[in-house]
Amino acid sequence: NLKKGVGIHARRFIAYVVLAIVSVLCLFWFYVLFINATRSNGELQSGFTLIPSSHLWENWKNLRNGTLPVWNGMINSLIVSSLSAVLSVYFSTMTAYAIHAYDFKLKKYIYLIVPAIAAPVTFFYMKQYMESTLPLSLIEAARIDGSGEFHTFNTIVMPLMKPAIAVQMIFTFVSSWNNYFTPALVLHDDRKKTLTNLIAQLRGAHWLKF
Repeated sequence: NLKKGVGIHARRFIAYVVLAIVSVLCLFWFYVLFINATRSNGELQSGFTLIPSSHLWENWKNLRNGTLPVWNGMINSLIVSSLSAVLSVYFSTMTAYAIHAYDFKLKKYIYLIVPAIAAPVTFFYMKQYMESTLPLSLIEAARIDGSGEFHTFNTIVMPLMKPAIAVQMIFTFVSSWNNYFTPALVLHDDRKKTLTNLIAQLRGAHWLKF
């Protein structure tokens, strides 16, 4: 028992050390982002440093008063990414629930077609999660008690899927936030563009213009 206890503590210590190292590596780039925000254009070209500079307020004013509406881009990206995450995950979960809970003809064939209506990756993740956590007996019990399909889905299925929904909402939000092609295709007004498009537009122009 003593050896077993020592082994558990040793593994726990190693796990904490690894997690601490990974956390530092992840947070380091946020620190680099802050450091670069305090430096001038000339200082950025001179190379990397861990010491902050004194141009933070100047850069902040230039960002606010620049020719590109960066703040509008951030708000636009936040709105688009949030709505995309909520709607995509909701309807993908609904699609996965329909295929998981119902038996009908050609189910195996439509399994390759219907997911394309929602987000395929989200659908398959939700379908696998439902198979492990959502017993069909629970759905049948809700139907026997008189629960409608939408009521069952929204009040029974969705709460059981919270961990999977949280994971997929994060992935969908990040994917939508980083999406360049679709906003670039449909948005032409600078005040309606997302932050990704504005950054690409900024990087493609000469810095003296801004």
